[in-house]
Amino acid sequence: MERSVYKELLTFVHSNFHNVQKCIEDLLILHPGHSRHTFYSIFNQEFQKKMKMTHHLHTSLEKTNEYYLNYLEFKEGAQKTCVLQNMAYQVGLSPFLMAKIIVERHLAISKFDGKSPSKSDVNSAMRNPDLLEDEALARDVSWCATVDDFYGPVAESIKMSLGHEYETILKNKLQEHGVPYQDEYQMRSRGYDKTPDTILQIPIAVNGHIVNWIESKALFGDVPSHEKYVKEQLNCYTNRFGTGLVIYWFGYLAELKNSCKDIMVLDCFPREFKTLQVDGMDLILRTVATNS
Repeated sequence: MERSVYKELLTFVHSNFHNVQKCIEDLLILHPGHSRHTFYSIFNQEFQKKMKMTHHLHTSLEKTNEYYLNYLEFKEGAQKTCVLQNMAYQVGLSPFLMAKIIVERHLAISKFDGKSPSKSDVNSAMRNPDLLEDEALARDVSWCATVDDFYGPVAESIKMSLGHEYETILKNKLQEHGVPYQDEYQMRSRGYDKTPDTILQIPIAVNGHIVNWIESKALFGDVPSHEKYVKEQLNCYTNRFGTGLVIYWFGYLAELKNSCKDIMVLDCFPREFKTLQVDGMDLILRTVATNS
């Protein structure tokens, strides 16, 4: 994706943080050449950046007390609506994060004489809202965990499931085209701590680039994400296993393509590659077209 198109998307996303589903539906109409997964991933990245930048504005003692008092007031007149969700949307917070703020104040006041509860106490209540004695609060927390698109156990489960799905797609493609590999679990059993999703036992060549390993990323590759992965993961892989490939299945910024000579970037399994094949006593270089 070109930077100019990406900037247009960001402008639209930033003006539509209040309604993720409508934002994505509108983007599918405005930019039909990109997938729902791509827009969702970009929205997710931008929303999480916003939450990190504004987190301190919502978590001071003065502000959390204000939110808690508002919650106590609003829930008295609430019928079937989720008070926490409405409060979150009004101040531009994630529903799950708003629920966490209220639960922390609730525990502090009801169980710890106004002192802040431990992180483990808060996390336990967020994972198991039924442990909360306040039934209305427990119900609201459960609802926020369910409807939050980007934070909480449901969002994390979806993210993990999507990651596993695309790792499986990668492995199936390698098997389909006769490329032997070992996955990260096999490598860890041999004592490696940091490993890519697949290590190719016979390297392949893609557009003249030697690929010894492939990392699968079920997201859109923006600059901050890619730089973080290069620093924390991919450089380690190149140092140990040589040059490799990262696949951002939901697209990537065009400028990433040539950002690192040792790490190739694609948005799908290679459409064509070359590999060595044993034929009796000979090694034959064969070209494989994958139609990916």
